This record gives sequence, structure tokens and C-alpha cells, in this order.
Amino acid sequence: MRTLFPIEVNNSVGFLDRNGAIVLKPRIHYVWSNFHDGRAMCRNKIIYLRNKKLVKAFMYGFIDETGEIVIEPKFGHVEDFRCGLTQFSFVRQGIMGFADRFGNIVIQPRFDRNDIDWFQEDLLRVLEHGMFGFIDTQGNWKLPPQYAGAGGFSEGLVAINVGGSIVNESERGTFWETLGGKWGFVDKKGRVVIPPQFENVGEFSDGLCRVVEGVKTGFINQEGRFAIQPQFDWATEFSDGVAKTSLDGKISIIDTNGKILFEPRFESISRFHEGMARFTDKVGNERKTGFINLCGEVIVSPQFTLADDFWGGLAEVYHPDWRGYIDQKGKVVWRTENTKIPA
Repeated sequence: MRTLFPIEVNNSVGFLDRNGAIVLKPRIHYVWSNFHDGRAMCRNKIIYLRNKKLVKAFMYGFIDETGEIVIEPKFGHVEDFRCGLTQFSFVRQGIMGFADRFGNIVIQPRFDRNDIDWFQEDLLRVLEHGMFGFIDTQGNWKLPPQYAGAGGFSEGLVAINVGGSIVNESERGTFWETLGGKWGFVDKKGRVVIPPQFENVGEFSDGLCRVVEGVKTGFINQEGRFAIQPQFDWATEFSDGVAKTSLDGKISIIDTNGKILFEPRFESISRFHEGMARFTDKVGNERKTGFINLCGEVIVSPQFTLADDFWGGLAEVYHPDWRGYIDQKGKVVWRTENTKIPA
């Protein structure tokens, strides 16, 4: 499946390839969204009667990479495809279900939107009866609700909490947090691989997982042994083989052996993605965003008011005068002035 990127021309959305060529001409029913599993969102406007008043709303479906509608707009809400499924709800209904790439309902709507995340490695975390468990892509329980806390599966393992309590951290009920207890890891069969023992953990990436022991952060391997001893005030997960760490206020980029690769001097720096990381620094009286590589070299000078991570070889950027995409050399492959559409 190729990677296509959304653009907007005259209030309509189209899609281009990584070379900047427009593949799908802008259409009024396309939606600004990325392709996932070969699908991107589309929509139609509807009018219906609610409380004796006419109400306008959108119905959502999906197109394929040729621009053809493969799922007619029939849902009131959809999410990007993950593991071959999209999360959906019908208009005027808050419960969520899942449909496949052709619109067939695989899991009937039964979940509160706040009680589920998204599929990771074909398993979905679900909060039911005050405990977390996991279902598969057919809606069957694989790990019954039994955990006071749980993350998402990554590299075959998932973080689980035992002995903690689940609290709602949002007045609208959209954010659950686990307090207390200890964190460990189980596999997809529910077997304990790393016994609960840590105060806080992340997800496995590049074979390592961030854990908090006492007041310091380190990294363990999939056997639960420390690969990098707890020594940092905080750290991110590994991405592209590197992680961002902080010790006594000093930011460092380390490799999976714990070796410091470089110490960025910017105001802020994101995680690496596709070998590049966004950084923000002061230019004159303004803060601008640019990109560095894994060696810490500035590849794209700070010039953007906002920028996204690289994805599929391009990054969406917002310049004071235009909006568009750049490649990993900083070359602009498309910008808002490019409004001429091929016949």
C-alpha cells in the first residue's frame, strides 16, 4: 500500500504522493485524514429532525487509494483503521463498535467511547466492570477484565497493574488513570513474563522499556533485567534506536546501550521518527521549528511555526506564509500556492 498525503485546495481535500504529485484531485466529500490500511475518511452532510428542530450533521465512510468510496458514509463517527478495523458509532448513539475494511460490522456497538483505546497487535484494551482486559479483532475476550491498569501491546508484551485503583481524571470521563499498585508485563496468553514490581512503566520499543524505580528512571529488557540502570530524572521510550533523557536538568540523547550520543542545545526536542526529530529554538523574538538527524545535525533550519513528525518520507509544516510538505532534505514538495490541479 502506498502512502498518500492530504492537501486542501479551495476548501476541498485531495491527496498527493511523496513526490508532490496530486494523485487524488480535491473533492468536497474527502476528509483531511491519512491513509491507514489503504483507507481514508470521506463524508456526506445530512439533515435530520431532533427535538422538533432540523439538525445538520456529517455521515462518515471511507475511500480507497484510487479515490473510490468503498464504505458508504453511514456512520456518525469513525476512527482511522488499525489492525484492519475502524472504530465507529452511529448518528445519535454514543456506543462504539468495529467494522472491517469493507464496512462489514465485525464487533457490534457495545462499548462506551471512554472505555476503549485502539487495537495494538490485534488486541484492544477494554475497561469493563472497573477492570481492564483485552479482546481480539472478533470481539472475543483474550485476557478477561482483571487488571487495575493496562497499557497497549507492543513487541508481544503489555504492561499491567496489580493492586492499584482506577480513577477518573477528567470531569467529562475521558481519561482514566491508575494510582498505586505495581506494574509488570504479561504476554498475549496472559502469562506473567515480568512480575509486577515497578512504580511506573512505558511500552517496549527497540527491545527496551522505560521503568521507574524509586525516583529514577532506567530501561529493562524483555526478561525484566536492567539494560540501562535507573539514573535519569525522566526519559522517553526508545524510537529509532534512541531515547531522550534528563539528568539534573541536562537533556541527552542516548542509544540502547545507554551511551550519550549528543546533548541538544535547543529549547525543546521531540522523539525521533523516521530518523528525524523536530526541535524548537528561538529565532529573533520568535520560536521556530526545524529538524535534526540521529547525529544531532540540523538538517532543516528552524523556520516553521509548527511541524509534524515525518511519516512516509514527508513532514507537514506550517510556515508563516504557507502550509505544505517537506522531504527529509528540507525540500518543499508541495505548498498551499500549488493550487493548479492537473486536468
